[in-house]
Amino acid sequence: MPNPKTTFVLGADAPWYYSNHSATASLSIHSERNVVHVMKYLPATGHSDPKRDEYELTGFLDCIQSGWSKHVVRKRLLPRMLVTHAVPTAATGGLQGRPSPQIKGRPGIYVAGDWVGSEGMLVHASLASAREAARMILADTDIYTEGAQDGT
Repeated sequence: MPNPKTTFVLGADAPWYYSNHSATASLSIHSERNVVHVMKYLPATGHSDPKRDEYELTGFLDCIQSGWSKHVVRKRLLPRMLVTHAVPTAATGGLQGRPSPQIKGRPGIYVAGDWVGSEGMLVHASLASAREAARMILADTDIYTEGAQDGT
């Protein structure tokens, strides 16, 4: 990339996202190549103009990686890619209506993700549900550890 130290950018006043995923993972058989993602978060209504969105994203990328277009091997536009499949609504109980990290009827099985737990959205929900799952695992481990110590 023209500016290799810039690996991640979020728009502060615009709904844009840039990440060079190759900065932390080997994603190409060619070590000098990078896999980058540039996105625009769309309104919940889904109404947008894909051509205008592409123009905005190209301008955003020009600002942070000037000269990037000379290095493109392959480019793909996904104008209606879904980031999240379910938005908590009042009808589904809001955030409280999402499943718990602990799977009912399946002792010792836990889940985490952007659709789990009563806190946050997207990455915040993923991390919060992972933290809660870890707490539940530790609580279960304490019970099993205490039982093992007293022979029960």
